[in-house]
Amino acid sequence: MYIRTSEGRIRGYSPMGGGAMLGQPTATEGVPALQLTQIQHNKYIGAFTRKTSGFEAFFCHELPSPQVILSITGKLMIEENGVRRPITAAELKKLQPNGVSSRAYTGGGVNTSSSPISPIKPDGSFTNEIWLGVNPRTRRIHVQVGLDLKGGRQVTADAIFQHTDFDCFLALMDSYESQRPIGRVTGACQIAFGHFEFLSSVRKMFQPAPGSSLAGMFDQFLYRNRKICLLAAVDSAQGKYIRSFENLAIGSDIVDIGHVLVGIEASRRQKPDSVLPPVRGDATTEALMTWAGDLGSALEPYAEAVVAGRRVDIKTYLNDKAGFADLLGDIDGINIGSVYDETKSLAENLHKYYEAKPFRRFNNYLARLTDESGKPLLTLAQQKPPRIDQASRLRVAHYIRMFAAGVIFKRKVLDNLTKAQGYQLVSMIQPGSKEMNIVIDYFFAFIEGGLAKEP
Repeated sequence: MYIRTSEGRIRGYSPMGGGAMLGQPTATEGVPALQLTQIQHNKYIGAFTRKTSGFEAFFCHELPSPQVILSITGKLMIEENGVRRPITAAELKKLQPNGVSSRAYTGGGVNTSSSPISPIKPDGSFTNEIWLGVNPRTRRIHVQVGLDLKGGRQVTADAIFQHTDFDCFLALMDSYESQRPIGRVTGACQIAFGHFEFLSSVRKMFQPAPGSSLAGMFDQFLYRNRKICLLAAVDSAQGKYIRSFENLAIGSDIVDIGHVLVGIEASRRQKPDSVLPPVRGDATTEALMTWAGDLGSALEPYAEAVVAGRRVDIKTYLNDKAGFADLLGDIDGINIGSVYDETKSLAENLHKYYEAKPFRRFNNYLARLTDESGKPLLTLAQQKPPRIDQASRLRVAHYIRMFAAGVIFKRKVLDNLTKAQGYQLVSMIQPGSKEMNIVIDYFFAFIEGGLAKEP
């Protein structure tokens, strides 16, 4: 669960110039404020981090229904000029706090709320329970914590409890990365020695997908870390739990984290060092292992189905092989990979990228998507609304065709077709074909739509 609290508000205080309060302590004396430190359910504890927007914490498990008991720990402090300090015994005696209680706002899965009044300890700390009636899979709970003071005044702090897979995934990765063993394993693979090798061990939990006929190509494309072991056995309990984080809600988007990790590892900055004969240069590897690979993975099987005489819709293949979660992962992977710091943990690198303000994912992508010579692959014909120019179509089609042709060769698809069928199949993956243009239109509309929403 994730929690955000507003800054403590004091009912009965009226702000004046210079921060003084009507009939109450001056700014020099300071004002009381609630500092929330942690939230607990059973053995699960989420620690708060204070940020500009308030306090944050999260839980990674679903709240049980129909009833859940949460324990909120905090402390009454004194704030002076924006800085909080522990309250003194004299100040506590003067304020005469009566006790703390919490209430939840109903709605959104929360049906009932009750809370006893908890005392304040001599150091100003407290722990207050709140009993909630909730529906199954409730993801968000809004709570207000209140402390009654002498004279009917009250200090309050708002808290929002919210489930966040992204923070849970990063916390899980940190737990592995901080404890990873270092050294070799008996057999063909080796355990990660450093941060970037650890990233590769995580990537292999997601990509290649279990059972993929192209699995062998990953080690050839990403040759640098071919010997790194998977973080855990895919079919183990640990492996299944890790893989449950494949599609993460990050902000308002769903992002395929496996595609993000592939993009980072395939980035030319990381020197993946492909050994596949047709691939010349790390920039080509970067394209084929991300957006061009996804789009080519949709175009090639669609072309095979058409040649076989089946009635199919290319959009079905695009949504399956190059859906928005996949393409967002590709974009983020290239963006992160271009600035990835191998001296930092995986979580540190991901936090830095996704917490950037303003977040200009698509603009950064256009700047970083280049060919082997460093020239942009995508250029705009106009800015408002964004429109990618015609010259970009040929450059993009080159990489999509390269991937689709490689799959046809790898799977020996032409061996099972007649000469006429083979000609039809190959013609459908060429730049300028009707099918290729549909794929590029889909990709460009996605990019242009993203650019239009960014500042």
